[in-house]
Amino acid sequence: RGGLILRLRNILCVWMLTGFWHGACWNYVLWGLYFGVLLMLEKLFVGRALSRAPKLLRHFYTLLLLSFSFVIFGTEELPLLGMRLFGMFGFSAQGGALPLFNEFTFYHLKSSAWLLLLCVVLATPLPMKGYQALQGLCGRYRLSAVLLSAAELVLMLLLLIVCTAYIVHSSFNPFLYFRF
Repeated sequence: RGGLILRLRNILCVWMLTGFWHGACWNYVLWGLYFGVLLMLEKLFVGRALSRAPKLLRHFYTLLLLSFSFVIFGTEELPLLGMRLFGMFGFSAQGGALPLFNEFTFYHLKSSAWLLLLCVVLATPLPMKGYQALQGLCGRYRLSAVLLSAAELVLMLLLLIVCTAYIVHSSFNPFLYFRF
């Protein structure tokens, strides 16, 4: 209400406090400030250009900036943060190049290929089109909405079982907020 400067200040304060709320480490405050600055830049400069950009470019922009935020959020030691951010671009902290692929890369790609493929398919409009086709079939054959709701429930339970099995199968990885 007080103009652009106060609005920008409020965005920065809210996001800094959001970072501080996650924990009393500098990486959380930096994470909050990172999002505050991003939102301020979008309000001032990038927002209009993004609204006119192709959808694929907007998705790439969001995923890239989110990837940086995950690194900031998960790195409690600030010197290590720089190393990890450089590593995301294939550089070591000493200035040398890091290999793009190694044996661990291929191991993780092989063991998670089905999950990666599933995520790619689910990120497309295909699931929604399938759901709409199923709704059309139910309407055409006069199947009740209860049957469609039951099918949705079964699908959600199957996804819950698969996700739970995947978590149990992986190594011990406690829920993020259990660490505090």
